[in-house]
Amino acid sequence: MSFKKLLLLIAVMSFQLIYSDAYAQMGYGGPRKYRFLVSQDPLSRARKKPFQRWGAGFNYIPVSGKVAYTTYDQYGNVDSVKDANIKGWGAGIHYSYEIPIARTGEKTLLAIPIGLNVNVYLYEVDKVTFSEKYFDNSISTVTYAKGAGMNFMFGLPVGLDLLMGGEATLDRANPFSFVVGGGVYPMFTMGGFNESVGAAFRAPGYVKAEIGFHKGINWKVRATYLTSSGISFDKDLGSVFDGAATVSSALKAKDQLILSLYVQPFSFKWD
Repeated sequence: MSFKKLLLLIAVMSFQLIYSDAYAQMGYGGPRKYRFLVSQDPLSRARKKPFQRWGAGFNYIPVSGKVAYTTYDQYGNVDSVKDANIKGWGAGIHYSYEIPIARTGEKTLLAIPIGLNVNVYLYEVDKVTFSEKYFDNSISTVTYAKGAGMNFMFGLPVGLDLLMGGEATLDRANPFSFVVGGGVYPMFTMGGFNESVGAAFRAPGYVKAEIGFHKGINWKVRATYLTSSGISFDKDLGSVFDGAATVSSALKAKDQLILSLYVQPFSFKWD
């Protein structure tokens, strides 16, 4: 499923949940619930005890993909492309905070999420050999043995979330909570493998879904999907042969899925 289709699906589901919640309150909730919508200040109610929506936890990121080595002859023309597979994982910590902006129903809430993520990625790069043939038919060969790569990522995601259930009401009577949302994921990444080292600032989009269960405190599981790789980069290695021929490398990682387990430690004060 493409990112646009996934985003549209989340938007449709969110609208349906908001509409059904509001309709249930105004059509079937009776005068007391109707007064909740029209006479009370929803934001002051939603923003009470703000730290109860602060969370901290751990990330896990499966990593796969390849490194593409492209050789160029002495005239700058592409001579060959060789791929080396990569496989590994990433792990890190994250903090998140929800800022309520609008009550959309008795048990639904719109909020702006602000996060901090620090991840490290470890992966293994397969052995690769590439060569260059010169005008006099001599051949120069370079081999990179199987080795390890490492990257770091510092991210500050911000977006728009729809909170449903306990996290919206801060009420133990609603032990389950659900969150869907999306936004942008500004990040700084750096790292390398073999002779390739790179760093970059980028800001891919993201979508996410969360489920929580309150048992003493609110325990949550989150899946986040980025629109593009966070750690991929290109590097011109210059001349690694015995002549004018050059090589460039391109890390093409598949690391967009981030799985998280975290808690909201101050949620023990839910009503």
